[in-house]
Amino acid sequence: MTDYRKIQLALQMFERLCDNAKSDHYWWLMKKASLIRFHYWLEENEEKYGGPEYDPQNSLKMEKMTPQQSFYHILKGLKPDERALFVKAVNRIRERGTFRSGNEAVKVMYEETESFLKENPESILIFRGTLQNYMVVGRCADMLFEKLGWQTATVVYEDVAYSCMMLSECSLPVIWEHFGHETSHSQLDFDYMAFEDEDCVTLALQQMMIDYARLRLGNRTIHHPTLELIGSYVTVVEQGIKKRVRFPFFELAEDRFCLFSSKGMPHFVVSDHKWFVGMTEVSFVGCLADMLSFMLDWYEGKGLQIGQELELFGAMCFNDFCEKKGKYPDDILIMDFNGTFVSYGYDAEWLAGKFRIPLWDRYLGDDESRRMVMMSEKDVNRIMRRCPKVMLDSSKMRDSEDRMALRPNVMNGGLLDETKYKKASVTKRKDGKYVIKATLNGKELPPTVLKKNLADLYVSYEKDGLKDLVMKQLLLYVYTWRKKRKKKK
Repeated sequence: MTDYRKIQLALQMFERLCDNAKSDHYWWLMKKASLIRFHYWLEENEEKYGGPEYDPQNSLKMEKMTPQQSFYHILKGLKPDERALFVKAVNRIRERGTFRSGNEAVKVMYEETESFLKENPESILIFRGTLQNYMVVGRCADMLFEKLGWQTATVVYEDVAYSCMMLSECSLPVIWEHFGHETSHSQLDFDYMAFEDEDCVTLALQQMMIDYARLRLGNRTIHHPTLELIGSYVTVVEQGIKKRVRFPFFELAEDRFCLFSSKGMPHFVVSDHKWFVGMTEVSFVGCLADMLSFMLDWYEGKGLQIGQELELFGAMCFNDFCEKKGKYPDDILIMDFNGTFVSYGYDAEWLAGKFRIPLWDRYLGDDESRRMVMMSEKDVNRIMRRCPKVMLDSSKMRDSEDRMALRPNVMNGGLLDETKYKKASVTKRKDGKYVIKATLNGKELPPTVLKKNLADLYVSYEKDGLKDLVMKQLLLYVYTWRKKRKKKK
């Protein structure tokens, strides 16, 4: 499948470079481009524009490059068929004389769309171009925005602004899934369009790739490390505030795509078709789309289910931990997997509750998971100084973040929340029901009857370290989270 995202981005950057007549890229318009000349140009300019080592899975590196380096970086990542389409587009632009001369096709599309919608008001008319690209215009673009959340853009022709959306080949299965037989196609001789808001075009094409990845999963849910993003801090916007966050893991399902920070906090990219990313995060979303595209293709090429080898390796690490745990039945065990320090099960819960370390569920295959904590060497030294009953043992295996299929455990809310409850207790009434009560900021909170499953959970934890953790979770559920949900309703 041709990935038109990269072709569009390369042409947009090429247009910006050619705006400067002194640019040495301007010769593309002076001579007829060819694939031979294209390859020659890449080799000739590798030392000059190569910049950081090319990495098709990490477009975040482009933020630190010059415009020429970014352009070279994208061209180097094009597949042979994509390079041929890029050269074809450049030749068409040269023949027309300007980049914006291709915009005349948008008027024809708009008129055909309006005529089509008179007879098919709930349908989508898609125009197919000559670069394995597609386009919807006017009300059809607005319908895709309302239904799928993909960003619309604007093309201006003869001083008239048209609402448009450039589509890639991977968007078609997603549109078909939601509109089915209400989708029609029309062939039209168009290639590159000069949009007024290029970032909107780029964002929409990345959204399509992410939705296509979700569609390919079917009813499966996968947990996976974020590959090259693991060591990267990225800027995201949460409630209007920019933050630098590290996201080592993600969860992908048909109805959601969620990233998890190193502290176990979730950051939704999309839930159903509500997107939580904007124009300030275009590069970040592009990196996520590249990652998913690469990952899905890689697993399919190997004939594996996504994350299968991670879960098998996780099971091996867990079994190694269990064998060593037999030596320390009454102690808390931390295992050193060649620089990665972890603990599982009750030991992990105890460490999480005592030292406020994020608690994770590690997937081991066949939908099985085990609770796990992961610590730095500094954390381990601090813990062992304070707790003599904590033992450290080592393994010959090498474990690391990029080999883990993880998801934050539900008890993390109690670990990380800063709300200070006091005089908290759970008591059993004569009728057999359990009641929780506490004070907050000096005020008594109303006693509340616990649901049977929550009461049973609290009673089942006999040891104080875990009982405190479950108590915090119950307080948050009864007095904070449930109260917020009632307000929303």
